[in-house]
Amino acid sequence: MSILRHCSKRVRRGRLGVVLGGAALLLLAVPWPASPPGSPGPEVGRTAPVDPSRQGALWQRRVEATQPTSPQLRRARRFARGRAGLVSFAVVDSAGRLRCEAVRRRCLTAGLVKAMRVVGQLDRVGISEVARPRAWRTLFERGRRATAGRQRVHQIARLERRGAEITIAVLSDGNPSRAYGRETVRGIAARLLGVSTAAGERRGVSRARSAPGRLVVVPGHSEVLGSGPVRRLIVEVDAGLPADRAAFAGKVEQVLSDRRGWGGSGRVGFRRVSRGPASLRVTLASPRTTDRLCLPLPTNGIFSCYMAGRAVINAWRWRHGAATYAGRLRDYRTHVVNHEVGHALGLGHAYCPGAGHLAPVMMQQTKGVAPCRANPWPLPTERG
Repeated sequence: MSILRHCSKRVRRGRLGVVLGGAALLLLAVPWPASPPGSPGPEVGRTAPVDPSRQGALWQRRVEATQPTSPQLRRARRFARGRAGLVSFAVVDSAGRLRCEAVRRRCLTAGLVKAMRVVGQLDRVGISEVARPRAWRTLFERGRRATAGRQRVHQIARLERRGAEITIAVLSDGNPSRAYGRETVRGIAARLLGVSTAAGERRGVSRARSAPGRLVVVPGHSEVLGSGPVRRLIVEVDAGLPADRAAFAGKVEQVLSDRRGWGGSGRVGFRRVSRGPASLRVTLASPRTTDRLCLPLPTNGIFSCYMAGRAVINAWRWRHGAATYAGRLRDYRTHVVNHEVGHALGLGHAYCPGAGHLAPVMMQQTKGVAPCRANPWPLPTERG
């Protein structure tokens, strides 16, 4: 059962019950602020209008200064929905209201929640890393991370500052790497607390204007993704793009490690690195940079390519997708990564095998799939 469903249930005074996958995660000792006489008490999932005639001045100031604000919540939701894996978060704001967001589907089992609460290790990166520079005092914080397969990164923190209290829980599963999961936690916490992500994005735009076409390696590394002979992989982003570089790298890792993709074929494995030799580079580039990197292939500012050890993903396509994947941008991104990396594995273009069949991933699906059906994953015949 998702966290959103439980957000509609009654929240008991004195604690926050976050329930994911049918299990309760109790954030203990989170006091609700006392409601003034005549008020209905804290509401769940929405902000109630304040009637000045029935509320005291102190209470009114507290409501007006509620953190996180509605724009901050919206930014956190947008960020969470763009992350790979399964992401949910909940926050008790400084007015005592519970706000929740569940992305796509449930992500926790009862055993994992219990393990997180009982044996979870203290993790000083993530929520507290974002909160401390803003003078928030972190009263408790826990995280648990799996050591095999895809990574789980969960954190809870209760924060205090000048009498205001906020409790945040971020829960993620299916992360391509630990570093990616930590970045998910940091990104949600930063947006909820109104911390410097916008400034970082502005800095990215400024760098873009000063150095168009310069390729920046996205820092980070991964365990081996998939099985088979290992190819070292570097992820790059055009400095001319105000893109979420960590999100792009995470998507690449997610696609290449999926059992439906090249990493699940048994013929090749991938290890992401940020320095040293690498036989493959996956690059997110502006249309102009794509045209330059893909020469002599004519990408015309709208297509992607594989050229000289580099899978070049056109940023315009990454943002807008293609008509064949209308309303399915996530699937289109999966397709374009699989398609260009497939060229790196020595595969050429394929064609529709027949009306109604799934299109081969090596078909040029950006240009069309008829009479086949769009398909972002390699067919068994392509995986070998």
